[in-house]
Amino acid sequence: MAEYIDREAAIETLYYNADESCASVVSDFESIPAADVAPVVHGHWDENGRCTACGGHAPFWCMASTYYKSPFCHECGAKMDEEDKT
Repeated sequence: MAEYIDREAAIETLYYNADESCASVVSDFESIPAADVAPVVHGHWDENGRCTACGGHAPFWCMASTYYKSPFCHECGAKMDEEDKT
């Protein structure tokens, strides 16, 4: 899986440690196109089948006569991997 960094923070780090060889690296960083990413939101399904991140209802599926809830919220996109703190 790809890992993303903040370009401005990387360039700032290079400037703080700048010498002549860093100048070309800074120029290279500035020319890299930005990735289109969004922060990951984590949540869990509460006892009423609602998303703890947005309050949306959980979609349920039946598979081999066992009901289970979606691993992500279809309303806000939150990953349902957060520990239930109740």
